[in-house]
Amino acid sequence: MAPIFVERASQEPTSYETQGLPAAAGSFGDQTDSDHLEALVERGFEAFVEVGSALAEIRDRGLHSPPLPTFEQYCHQRWGVPPSRIRQLIAAVVGAQGISP
Repeated sequence: MAPIFVERASQEPTSYETQGLPAAAGSFGDQTDSDHLEALVERGFEAFVEVGSALAEIRDRGLHSPPLPTFEQYCHQRWGVPPSRIRQLIAAVVGAQGISP
């Protein structure tokens, strides 16, 4: 499954692929796999909120310039991510903070 909020710039394997875990939903046979994957989701969720919050602060405080005059140019040139995806990420973080574990 592709990431929801960021387009991957490279084709590096996802963390579950590098750890040899199956990618198919429902294929985990024991509690160890479940615990590991839940910990991975928790860490990813925390990072997701931190990244979205940091990007929002960069945008709101104008910390992207110089040398790039707009936040949109900053997103594209610095991170290789379309500005529309960054806006989606920031908006998702606002919603995600309401359901944070």
